[in-house]
Amino acid sequence: MPNELTWDDVNKIGILLSNTHPAVQPHAVAVNELHAYVTALSDFKGDPKYFHEPTLEAIRSAWSAHETGPEPP
Repeated sequence: MPNELTWDDVNKIGILLSNTHPAVQPHAVAVNELHAYVTALSDFKGDPKYFHEPTLEAIRSAWSAHETGPEPP
């Protein structure tokens, strides 16, 4: 299926996390929590046992780049 995501879809995962958790500041999320956020995405079909910290850090950076938090006053 074209909508299935794996660990290689760093940017797409970052965008989804930004849309799914707009109030969360990505750099405040611990690596193990970030792993849980990714594996909980409905389109994520990668191996949840996979844990590669540089990939998670890249996902965090992509998420941060696409933050949709509250508009500044």
